[in-house]
Amino acid sequence: MIIQRIILRRIPSFRGYATSPTPTTSTIIAGYEALSKKYRLLNLSGDQISQAAAAQGPAVWMSNITDPYVNLALETYLFNSKPTTTTDDNDHHQISNNRLFLYQNSQCVVFGKNQNPWKEIDFGYLKQKDKLSFGSSPTDHHRHQASSSSSSSSSSSSNDTGKFEVLRRMSGGGTVIHGPGNVNYCFITTKKAFDRTAFSKLIVQELNTIYSSAPEHDNPTNNIYPKYPLTINDRGDLVAWDPQNHRELKVSGSAYKVSRGKSYHHGTMLLHCDLSTFHNILNPKKSSTNSNNNHDDFIIDKSVDSKRAPVVNLQIEPLIFYYSLINGFIANFGVPKSTLLQLNPNIPPQFMQDLVVGMSSRHHEKIIPVPHNNPESNQSAATLVIVDDSTNFPPEVHEIADQLRSWEFKFERTPKFEHVVNKLAIKLVVEKSRVIELSEIGILQDNDVSSAVTKIRNVLAKSPENSIEYDGETLSQFFENPKTKQYIRSIIV
Repeated sequence: MIIQRIILRRIPSFRGYATSPTPTTSTIIAGYEALSKKYRLLNLSGDQISQAAAAQGPAVWMSNITDPYVNLALETYLFNSKPTTTTDDNDHHQISNNRLFLYQNSQCVVFGKNQNPWKEIDFGYLKQKDKLSFGSSPTDHHRHQASSSSSSSSSSSSNDTGKFEVLRRMSGGGTVIHGPGNVNYCFITTKKAFDRTAFSKLIVQELNTIYSSAPEHDNPTNNIYPKYPLTINDRGDLVAWDPQNHRELKVSGSAYKVSRGKSYHHGTMLLHCDLSTFHNILNPKKSSTNSNNNHDDFIIDKSVDSKRAPVVNLQIEPLIFYYSLINGFIANFGVPKSTLLQLNPNIPPQFMQDLVVGMSSRHHEKIIPVPHNNPESNQSAATLVIVDDSTNFPPEVHEIADQLRSWEFKFERTPKFEHVVNKLAIKLVVEKSRVIELSEIGILQDNDVSSAVTKIRNVLAKSPENSIEYDGETLSQFFENPKTKQYIRSIIV
């Protein structure tokens, strides 16, 4: 288990250093490796992680874990554990207990808590390409739940199969894709301080400062400077301007949560993604408000639809993005290091390794150990926690991860909907991921379909739950025609 709790000084800004030597990717990566490897604390307990999560003062958490279930669970845990606003006993001013959480996930599709995944995601494409992974399935999710505690007793390895996990998150908003080509951020603050664009403005300020310091903006290979300057559109999205086509291009999708006096804004930043994959996977099933529709199949429901927009990569290294956000976070919410030590007198000394992440005019991205009695200790600072696959998380993190893995949370929480299959002239009513009603919407000219409808209705009438699993494999068994079987499997996950 690797976790660090260290003091971070405000990183000197790129401002004023436009004429200094250009930082290189290798120096930033070397700096990050020093940050994440040089100062190691091994085998910390879940209680110690809990203590760090509830510590007073601003904090940055960074995850080297790529398991999306663990990262999203940790995000929720940090939100739940964040203390309320603290008042400094010396000068009685309020101190930020804000959190910044940075992480990258393995390949996954993440949809909002109020969305219908069958409408948002092209499961047929994922199954055809053998790229679909659920973590659990409709037929084995009870068995999975019984074994998930043992399988997640550690922090779960990343998904290295090349398949996409499918997750429902705790916040609203639309469907996004996570993966190695993008990075995720979460800014946690109070309900009172909630503002949908506040943290986006911080991101724009920091990244545009780097953009404007570039010696030239037409070199796409350096991965240091953003390819585009950013702005915020009327919907609050982070967008780049495409001068050739005179249009906005979205670079970051955001979602929000406000609950129990706290709030967060989290999002994903596109850096080096395969955007063609986005178009193939986020190819939603046609929806309608009524049955008067000529599509082969479509869904009628009241779920929240994703807002489609053209997207583009920012084309910078993830560590550039990390440093930019840490820089802005500490500048806006940092407190003197002496205050952090005073607020957390019970934190063991080994949690308080002193570190300065410097970006001087001569040596960019240097990691400089500092003596404990450093005279600059009252400069703006925040605590930093870094976790990886061997971290011993408290039980609450595993419980949240298991909830995210469960079939019930992913699919059964979908609002009731109707799936109209014009090609077969039938309509399925689906609730909690089970078919509860089947009706004809035309003349069933195909004997195979007519026979299947009769069989399904008989099962609906006789089953204890008066329902059938809304599952392509299950429903296809009622049909005899191989082409119809394959069609059912292609349109229902």
